[in-house]
Formats: sequence, structure tokens, C-alpha cells
Amino acid sequence: MKKCTYGCHVIIYLLPLFIVSIGIYYLSDKSIHKTLDEISTKYVINIDRTFEGIIIENQVALFNPNDCDSNYQSLHNQKGIDELLILYKGQVICSTKKKEDSLLSNNFHDINHQLSLIHWYSDLKNQTVRVATYSPSDSDYMAVSLLNRDYIRANVGYKTEPRLLRSLFFVNGESTSADNARHGRNPIKITKSINYNYDILIEASDEYIKNERVFYILSALPLLFTIYLCLFVMQRYLRTHTSASREIKQAIRRNEFILYYQPIVNASTKQTFGLEALIRWQHPTRGLIPPNIFIPLIESLNLMNDMTDIVFSSAYEDLAKIKINESLHISINVPACYLSDSKNRAAIIDYFHKFKTMNIQLGIELTERELICDDTRLYLEEMRKVGIEILLDDFGTGQTSLYILEKTQLDYLKIDKCFIDSIGNNSVNSPVLAAIINVAKGLEIKLIAEGIEKEHQSKHLLAQDVFLHQGYLYSKPMPLDLIKKNLECNHDS
Repeated sequence: MKKCTYGCHVIIYLLPLFIVSIGIYYLSDKSIHKTLDEISTKYVINIDRTFEGIIIENQVALFNPNDCDSNYQSLHNQKGIDELLILYKGQVICSTKKKEDSLLSNNFHDINHQLSLIHWYSDLKNQTVRVATYSPSDSDYMAVSLLNRDYIRANVGYKTEPRLLRSLFFVNGESTSADNARHGRNPIKITKSINYNYDILIEASDEYIKNERVFYILSALPLLFTIYLCLFVMQRYLRTHTSASREIKQAIRRNEFILYYQPIVNASTKQTFGLEALIRWQHPTRGLIPPNIFIPLIESLNLMNDMTDIVFSSAYEDLAKIKINESLHISINVPACYLSDSKNRAAIIDYFHKFKTMNIQLGIELTERELICDDTRLYLEEMRKVGIEILLDDFGTGQTSLYILEKTQLDYLKIDKCFIDSIGNNSVNSPVLAAIINVAKGLEIKLIAEGIEKEHQSKHLLAQDVFLHQGYLYSKPMPLDLIKKNLECNHDS
């Protein structure tokens, strides 16, 4: 595996920032457009209501079109109207504006039911909106309301909505102000009225855009922190994993893996029946490392077969150094994956014959989980036909115990420590322990009780005719040199 360069690390750490930045821009932009849509929709609703009120005011004025004084008084009660005019056959017959600059009749030759623009003396600054309504009883009469431009502007947020840079009101495509640009530097929303012929344009202000960006940046900080924390943890893990992987491979080359042996004792005779070979890592600086630390890493590196090879070769080399007069049993833990290779099965058979010349009986241990596979059971039958003994470790802890006993020919069951600990405690495991012993006796399978630490446990098992014991009561795992004398004495006596 190639080591990540400095540039690689830079890319890894900048990539989340780049992605989150894009997300911030996208989400803030989406939020801005959503807000503009809500604002413009609200404005259209308000202006539509205003026009509805003006049309009603026009209709009221047409009930008595010649009563200018009454119409003048009602105008004061209606917001937004600068002037109300009554026309008869296109001529102004009544106006609520009593000034010289009142609109002339020839300004109204194009009046219809649509909203439109009207110009005062062609001066764009005096553009306004007019609402024209025909009399339902006499179409020669028409009421025309001229809207106050400032009122219209207020209804579209002109200089009153801080989130807007500008707001424009278009009638028949023409703006009611000098500004008629339908584009801008900031996000824009144009909303058309479905009831009247006008549309509203609003543009987001710089301050509002900045506030939205800042809000989403602050909201993204916890996410960025989490991402970089995960990256840091992953980097530390990968660095540790890579370093440990390198150390394990070096340890294999340097022969740092050694075997400890835990005796299996015949409790009735106090003689050593056999040994279980247990792998340990003798690290040059960290000392002795137990298997629960390095075995998971070895499994992840697919080095279990290499490790099993080391156990077999080391066990053979160690036991070849001592003199065995009586038969000694040696059990070695073998993973199911190791048995799937025919070369490995041949190697086990070869070791069996080598051990046999040394008066040592080879047994291989597997767990319930590893015996579920039909192929594994076939491989074990092949081993057993040669004379290799099969031990089932941690029996009773799985969910397929009876199924395994039914499908597999076994020589030994190893009772797990959790059942041994139940002795004398009235635990729920106590009946299970008794059942295991009875089942093994019925199937004529020998038993090995492991994890024995107290005298009363040993006595209880002896009373149940379970003679082979393993545990700290007798000996903890240790190098073969430390148990060599006891082993030779036991077998010489």
C-alpha cells in the first residue's frame, strides 16, 4: 500500500471544506429564493386586495355618477387613490381633484378594463396606475381611479423591506418607476398576478444575502467539526492499523511469535494428560502481548493460515526437545479456513505422524461456529480417519450445539468456563452443565473442563466423572521450559 503524500493529505482535508462550501452556497441560495417567493406572493395578494377594493369603490361611485361631492367625500375613506374620475362617453364629467392640473379627457381614449399606465404631461416621474370600471347599467359611464404611486410602492416593499434591494411594479409590461431593469446582480423573483395584468419584481439586498450566507456557514461549523474529527480518528486508526500490520509482518519474519502451553491435568491421578498450545507475541519493546490484542488484526490481514503454520512448527520444535515416555496429548487451535486448503490438511497429517513418533497424540480444536459448514465437517472426518483427535472448544455457548453433536464425530468436548463458574452458585447455567455432562456420556465423548480456578469446582466435576481439567487451579499458560521438568517427572513416575 502506497503511503499518502503531503499533497494527498491536503486534498483529503480540503475536500470536505470544498463540498460543504458548495452545500452552503446551494442551501443559502435556495433559502434566499424561497424567501423572495414568499415575499412576492404576499405582495401580489395585498395588491390584488387593494385593486378589489378600488373596483368596489368605482362601482359605488357609478351608482350616482353625477354626484361629485359624494364621491369626493368617499375618496377620503379609501387609501391609495389620488383621484377618482367619472367619464361619460369618454369625457370627464366629474373629478374629485379640484385643481387646474386635473387630467384632461383626451388622456383617456385608450381606457379599458385592464390596468394600464397613464402619463401626466409625458413626465415619467408622474406615472401612475389607473383602474377603470364600466357602469353595469350604462356602458357610457366609466369610473377611473388613479392610484397613489407611493402607496403602490409601499405595498411592494419599496424602501420598507430590509431584505430587498429594490422592488418594481410592472403594468402591461411597463414599470411604474424609472427603473425598469428585469435583471440584477442579486437573486431576483418576478411574480405575475393571475387576476390582473401586472407583475412584481423584487431583488434580494446585499445585507440579506450576507446574513443568509453567514447563517449557513455557522450552521455548517458543527458538521465540519464532525467531519474533521472523523477524518482525524480514521487517520489515527489507519496509521495505527498500518503500523500494527507492518509490525505483525515483521514479527513473523523475526520469529517474535512464541508458544505458551497450558497443561490439561487428569485430576484423579494428578498426572499431566496433555497440553494446549497457545500463541503469544513477544514484542521487543512492549513485552508479551496476549492473543486477544493481535488475533483480530491477524484475521483482518488474512494471516491466520500463516499464524497456524507457526503454531504447528513451533509446537513440534518445542516438544522435540523433551523426552516423553508415556503418551502426551497436544491440542492446537485450527481455524476452519486453514482446513479448506488441501496443502494445509496434508501438513496437519504430516505433523500427526511426526508427533506420533514422539509418543504425542495430536488433537485439533475448533469452535461451534466453525463446525456449521458441511465442508469443514468433511475435512474433520478426513483428519479423524488418520487418527487425529477432534476437540470442540467452548461447547454450549453457541446456538447450534446439539446440531453439531448430531452431525459431527468428536473425540472431546471442552466445557466452557462460564458453565464451570456456575458450580456452587445456583446459576441458570448449572442445569446446562449437568445436561452437557449427561449428553457427552451418552454419546461416549470425553470431556475436558476448562477455566477451573477453585478447588470446589474440581471436586464437583470429579464427582460427575469429569476427570480432565484445565485452568489456573493447576497451571496458567507458560513457556514449555517452565513445565518441562514437571512434565518429564510426571511421565517418568
